[in-house]
Amino acid sequence: MIGGVLLVNVVAALVGYAYVGSGGRSVLRTLSYLGLAIVVGTGAIFAALGVLAPFGVRIGLGAFLVVAAGLCALGLVLRRRLRWSPDAPPIRAPRTLLEDALVTISAFGLVALSAIVFVGSFRSVPWLDDTWYFWLPKGRALDQIGLDPSLWRPDPHFTASYGDGQETLRFIRPDNPLWFSMLLERVVPSGARFDFRAANVELAVLLVSFVGASARLLWGRVRPALLLPALLLVFGAPELLRQAQGGAADVPLAIYLGLALLAAAGWLAERRPFALVLLFVCGSAAVAIKTEGLFELPLFLGILSLAAWRAGRALLPLWAACAGAIATVVPWLVWRSMHGVSNVFSIHDALSPSYLSDRTDLLRSAVHILGHDFTSIRQWSLILPLTILLGAAAALRDRRVVWLAPAVGLLASYVLFVWVSWADPEGSFRLIASAYRYVTPPLVTAGVFLPILAEKTLGAARHRAAKT
Repeated sequence: MIGGVLLVNVVAALVGYAYVGSGGRSVLRTLSYLGLAIVVGTGAIFAALGVLAPFGVRIGLGAFLVVAAGLCALGLVLRRRLRWSPDAPPIRAPRTLLEDALVTISAFGLVALSAIVFVGSFRSVPWLDDTWYFWLPKGRALDQIGLDPSLWRPDPHFTASYGDGQETLRFIRPDNPLWFSMLLERVVPSGARFDFRAANVELAVLLVSFVGASARLLWGRVRPALLLPALLLVFGAPELLRQAQGGAADVPLAIYLGLALLAAAGWLAERRPFALVLLFVCGSAAVAIKTEGLFELPLFLGILSLAAWRAGRALLPLWAACAGAIATVVPWLVWRSMHGVSNVFSIHDALSPSYLSDRTDLLRSAVHILGHDFTSIRQWSLILPLTILLGAAAALRDRRVVWLAPAVGLLASYVLFVWVSWADPEGSFRLIASAYRYVTPPLVTAGVFLPILAEKTLGAARHRAAKT
């Protein structure tokens, strides 16, 4: 079971270090970038494979290794020539016994939660049937056959035989992007019996790496006494931990969307080229994981840009990186359109007043169900209320609306998914089966900004108190 997971993540780490390596000589410092390297490498490799698949490339082990080698070489060349660095100048903050206690307790909490996530992943198979209903079968098809139009046509009863004729393929939702399917195919061992625990192990690796990546990116920018408790709050959200063992693509989408927006904020704050590279890589992965990424990435980036309108010309490279990320999924969208693989969501219906007026009962259900999922403290802890409170406090203190961007993003995503559910022809079913997963990427993305909001609010207050 573990072989495929090890191969993918070792290769991903090597590729990632080509882009994020700090150049330091300290082993501990190099290891501190491991989570960021794994996330960046995994995102880049499978986003690149998704670009190649529509051109007839079979996404097997050979393609995986060749693409990884090419990306590694490209990263080394670009980093050497452009001289970007993910490092930040350290901040000096007064340390107290309370701060030391917060850092120690939070660090132990993060380590303990990581251990629980890994142990749980080895002891369970995905509880969501999407894993074997369409995510993994599509990956098998890409490996064994490639993008065969006859298999991807919207006919859930069609099957295809391959190999020695003993294995058949059939799946629903052929319209979903390919990133997560390709990842599962590489990590889930095949043979006489599939071991689906590998899917949960890989999700555990990505989730723990995401926490490490967030900590690494914010280290030196947010004091540890605020950074680590905030990350523990997000990482420890019960629903996030539950979905990490579900085997679906919503947790990876949340990971890459959150890091893409964090990179965008980093660019606006510091103008470091590495932030644009990270936005491009994570944005490419986000739009290639689920169709929702195509809506959410520009939506959240638009809100951030409006809130930070004073950045002026700095917004141009930001949107160029976003456009480049979206461009990586265009070959798949074109191939899908050419072969009649339509999306279950119709923009025409979603914008039709007559269509929507016949579905007002569904609108009321969407408002209620999604409202509960967004605001549930039992599921998502204090992420939503703290995003609102800290954002409002920071905006009042700094007199800048940019600090309200995470809270506005949550509101906008709520409106977006109410509208999507209202217009979805299968909205009644999906509100019951999927609404709780719609909220995962927006809430995790908001959670990534909690350390920044806390630093702006609580850090500034403490600094003034120390002066007096």
